[in-house]
Amino acid sequence: MGGSWPVQFEMVELSLVDIPGSTWTAEVAFVKSPEFRMSFQGVLGTEGFLDRFAVTLNCYHNYFVIEGADDYHNRVGQHLIADPVLSADPQWERPTMT
Repeated sequence: MGGSWPVQFEMVELSLVDIPGSTWTAEVAFVKSPEFRMSFQGVLGTEGFLDRFAVTLNCYHNYFVIEGADDYHNRVGQHLIADPVLSADPQWERPTMT
């Protein structure tokens, strides 16, 4: 966002009312500077939210979907990456030079 901004960290309880049992505590940073203005509301970072759910964003139609990872994998019919550490996506492999 064009610079460094002072923040205050707080532990907050988060929940998604449409996903039963989805209540958890996460450390959240709040920007303290009154000069910091955002023209949108959003989630910044991955720990505490994006690491818990599958999130599908569609900017063109202006919506997003949040669902449990297993629900997402069941909906699309497969796990997209079984273990990203052990089995990389073959589409990202570079061809070998001979």
